[in-house]
Amino acid sequence: MTRRTKQYFLICFLCFMLSLVIGLVVKFSFHGYRDFQSMETKENLSKYQLQIMETNNESVFLKTKNLKKIKKQSDEFLRVKVLKERKLYRDVTRTKVKIEKVYKSFDHRKANETIWIDEPAAFMKSYGEIYDSVEGYQLMNDGEEYDVFLNSEKVVRGYKKSENEKRSYLPSTTKYSIYPVKNRKQKEILSQKKLDNGEYSYGKIKNYYILTTRLEELKQYMENKKELKQVYT
Repeated sequence: MTRRTKQYFLICFLCFMLSLVIGLVVKFSFHGYRDFQSMETKENLSKYQLQIMETNNESVFLKTKNLKKIKKQSDEFLRVKVLKERKLYRDVTRTKVKIEKVYKSFDHRKANETIWIDEPAAFMKSYGEIYDSVEGYQLMNDGEEYDVFLNSEKVVRGYKKSENEKRSYLPSTTKYSIYPVKNRKQKEILSQKKLDNGEYSYGKIKNYYILTTRLEELKQYMENKKELKQVYT
């Protein structure tokens, strides 16, 4: 092997290593951590600033607010308990839950099984310390029980899901699919001005039922929760 050939292979190798490093940096640049537990241990998440991202993607989330319609159009209606096991992705927190009760299940889920819920909210560090919520979705709290409406994640026709993918679900809607069993004391909506000015930290709003600036949405949520309690508890 000539000297020039060696130099060529060395340059190719260095370019490969550089692209690998850049790829890893890009992969983890959104939050800087591989898993939620590492981030929670090292970061003060209560200080992260709330940001709500709007989306009109009706192919992913239902737009209905009516509880009966949500139930009818959901694959799964379950009571779950949130486990302390989460994975981080951009704009998504994948949360492991244990099924406590089954009200409806297209996939024949049973009590004591575990599944994953891809929650459309995440903590980000790509441009400041941000709690990024899709359309006001509120992350579930560790150790708490929730009544949830879920749909299987859609894939292209012909794609065969892995066993792990078969156990992964999305909330049916961004605002009206997750209901904590334990009562909370949310009586107010968010101020649009304060939201725009970055005045809401995660610590201030982590126990809100719903993240919204619209009073009618909070009222709808509370009506749904009341109906759930009357029928299923």
